Amino acid sequence: MKKFLALCVVVLLFLPLAAYAAAIGGAETLGKGEVSVGLDQEMVFGGKFRGISWSDGEADNGDYWEEAEKINLQVEQSYRSLTKISYGLLDNLDIYARIGMVRPSFKFKESYNYYEELTDEVTNYYLEEGAAQIKLQGNYALAYGLGIKSVNQISDELLVGIDMQFLTYRNKYKAKGSGSLYWETGEVGGEPVDFDTEDLSFSGKVPGNQIYYEWHVAPYIAMKIENVTPYLGIVYSDTLMKIKLGGETERFRAKDRVGGFVGVDWRIDENWSLNIEGRFVNETAASAGVTYKF
Repeated sequence: MKKFLALCVVVLLFLPLAAYAAAIGGAETLGKGEVSVGLDQEMVFGGKFRGISWSDGEADNGDYWEEAEKINLQVEQSYRSLTKISYGLLDNLDIYARIGMVRPSFKFKESYNYYEELTDEVTNYYLEEGAAQIKLQGNYALAYGLGIKSVNQISDELLVGIDMQFLTYRNKYKAKGSGSLYWETGEVGGEPVDFDTEDLSFSGKVPGNQIYYEWHVAPYIAMKIENVTPYLGIVYSDTLMKIKLGGETERFRAKDRVGGFVGVDWRIDENWSLNIEGRFVNETAASAGVTYKF
């Protein structure tokens, strides 16, 4: 039982940091020496992430043990409100910084198995099986990052570009869930001598040190049609999560890393522009933003 409860705590600590890629926030660059300030609102509705697996082995004294655990995780909702400040290093090259607030929420299912054989005068075994369903609501957290965008104009209308960016934040959250734990013990090959089933439920704040890193590389093509510029592309995104608990650090990565995106820019006048973008396959997400160019 202690193993299963400890495992639940570890899972609760890392889930609020699961991966999703950021929007590129527009297809065109500003121009050399130009500056812009924008506000982006991003909403993530779904994404899948890699769980944890445990190995099996045999101790020096002949004792045998095996352990397995599986997590099915999905983003329920995640919100980002970010301010973006961009500067044109060259006519076709921008650098930018993003800072703002994030608030994620998740739901997941977990299953856990532990089996151990103890070799004495009589060979005994211990079996433990558990399952849990947990919902996590993250608090608001400060996010910040950097990016770079390069665009080449192939013709008067056709553009080819690439966007690369990095984002990080730390987060705290509340957890609420339920689960069950079954255990039995006895002699190997025989009937269980003792067994029991327990119902588990828990809620409240879960302390821990969680650090989230996200980055992406996103090539795309765009077509300028008067004041409107639609674009589409592919994105390779990855996430690294570092979780410190009990003096140990665990690392986790995103399960799906390649996806697609489509978007459109609308230049209202010389200063103001709007952007809408959707992202698919590795996640389901949408973003909208407004930008003022000085």
